[in-house]
Amino acid sequence: MTPPELVAAWRARAEELKPYAPAAAHAFETASIELEQALLMAAAEPLKLRDAALESGYSVDHLARLIRQGKLRNAGRPNAPRVRRGDLPRKSARLPNLEGAAHLGPRNSRQIVRAIAEGDDQR
Repeated sequence: MTPPELVAAWRARAEELKPYAPAAAHAFETASIELEQALLMAAAEPLKLRDAALESGYSVDHLARLIRQGKLRNAGRPNAPRVRRGDLPRKSARLPNLEGAAHLGPRNSRQIVRAIAEGDDQR
């Protein structure tokens, strides 16, 4: 569950609990408000390009190029650029293409156990 989904879930739970357990409902509502505020503060935080690169998966050079091209807003100064965490582009996680790769590693549970025991991870 993503943090925004968690905020919505806690608010829904607060509504469900209101008639039966007002104190618990209040606790869920308060927690949802605090989480939402923390998420907003984190999104507004300006990051140095090095930190932004670590979070986004893009290189420092690529982020700097996006700022120069006007595709990403500079939240810092001209010679000390920063990027708001909420504005960061996110590189999608790519899964390896395993098509036709059955020959690269163990194929059944016995072979998997043997490979682990022998420290042969086939990478």
